[in-house]
Amino acid sequence: MSDEHKQPLRIEIRCFARSLRWLCGEDVQGKRWYLSENEAISGLENGRWNLHIRLGGRDIPIVIAADIAGRKYLAARVNGKITDDLLSLPDCSPADGYGADQQRLPGVAPQADGNRGVGG
Repeated sequence: MSDEHKQPLRIEIRCFARSLRWLCGEDVQGKRWYLSENEAISGLENGRWNLHIRLGGRDIPIVIAADIAGRKYLAARVNGKITDDLLSLPDCSPADGYGADQQRLPGVAPQADGNRGVGG
């Protein structure tokens, strides 16, 4: 099957490193991963991923929004409205096991700028 016909990989975001704009989570084996906001936007745009957060027992989709200047950012969508629920996630930190030694989310190329992730 060609890439254009694959279903997007469903990914739950567990925490958000606000200062670095990094998203973090765990794969099905419990391994921690990290992803930049720009990488997440790219993955949503090309249909590679379907991102969501879990709040109050519900899956809340993460979508691409844009500010008045046209800058893209990630936001939650609840009942058809853009919300800031993504910011309600806990902050990712090395103390929680999220750091530069964690794996990249599958399908993400290494950062050219050398930024290795939360705490890295």
